[in-house]
Amino acid sequence: MKKLALLTLFTLSLFSWESRGNISLEKTKFYSPSKTASAIRGDLELKNKGLTVSLKAVSDSKDTKRRYIDLQELNYTFSSGDYDFSVGKSIKFWGSLELHNLTDVFNQKDILDDITDEDKKLGSWNISASKYIDDDELSLIVKLKEEYQDYSKKGYTKYFKSEKSRYHPTIFLKYSGSEGDRDFAYILMSGYDSFRDTIFDKGELKSYLYLANKFLTYQTLVQGDTIYKAEFAYTDVKNYGAIKDYYEYGVGVEKTFYSVWNKKDLGVLTEYYKSDINKKIIYQNDLFIGARFSFNDASSSEIVGGVIRDFDSDKNSYLLEVKKRIFDKYMLNIRYIKDEVKQFRVNVGYYF
Repeated sequence: MKKLALLTLFTLSLFSWESRGNISLEKTKFYSPSKTASAIRGDLELKNKGLTVSLKAVSDSKDTKRRYIDLQELNYTFSSGDYDFSVGKSIKFWGSLELHNLTDVFNQKDILDDITDEDKKLGSWNISASKYIDDDELSLIVKLKEEYQDYSKKGYTKYFKSEKSRYHPTIFLKYSGSEGDRDFAYILMSGYDSFRDTIFDKGELKSYLYLANKFLTYQTLVQGDTIYKAEFAYTDVKNYGAIKDYYEYGVGVEKTFYSVWNKKDLGVLTEYYKSDINKKIIYQNDLFIGARFSFNDASSSEIVGGVIRDFDSDKNSYLLEVKKRIFDKYMLNIRYIKDEVKQFRVNVGYYF
């Protein structure tokens, strides 16, 4: 993959491209077990007409597995009338809630980079066609291959077992749009479930991929200074006996108080998550209460924090995230989590 990424950069240097990216220094303090690690990381996105290329590089001072270059996106999109067509590797973001998007099932998470950050994803190879109907969109997306998820933990392997071939297609039919103050999306999926079971095979822990049918929807409704949010998913497991059919849902409310201090806004958030899957997962019966302080600047600087109550374990977790521009082209990112994976991370980056 490193050679492919370097070859891609060399080829692209021969053409005229729009570019943006960042280079950052990262310091992380882990508390159980206690250790400190540093990393240099970078992101680069290049665009030329309908072609998008996105690369991520990470070099960790302690974790040798967390030293890699990843081709996140290599995607070409073109239009014809009311239709858009796309082919290649891409990352999609689906959902409406703040803390956890249970409908965000297209890409696997890059847990080698950060197991606690759901925005860290692996690109997926796919082809898609979209039809625009007034302000709505109907899309057919075919994922062509399942990505390996690498782990830092010893005893785990990135190679998985699956019910059928790794190249068995997963098909999504997605209808999204808006009606008045409501935004919505409905998705039908058939193929590999986004949830991966863990099995013990030949002395190693590995993921098992099973086939399922899925119905998903996410919605938002804006009423004045209040946003109501909801996500729902139902999974029909085809043949894999270790997991029964299951549902998941999340509901939330966000109320914003505008210009509370020097034209800055304060949002109060409440979200609840529930799932009846017969496996232990996060957000199985959890309540999140938090707040968002928005600086209303060009870089969308904000502070988000709150407490997560797990009713099944009777425990609380805590989250604090800070994103703030400190100079014209520099950003400060702070992330603190206190739960089973307690960590404090500071990232200072140069953005171009």
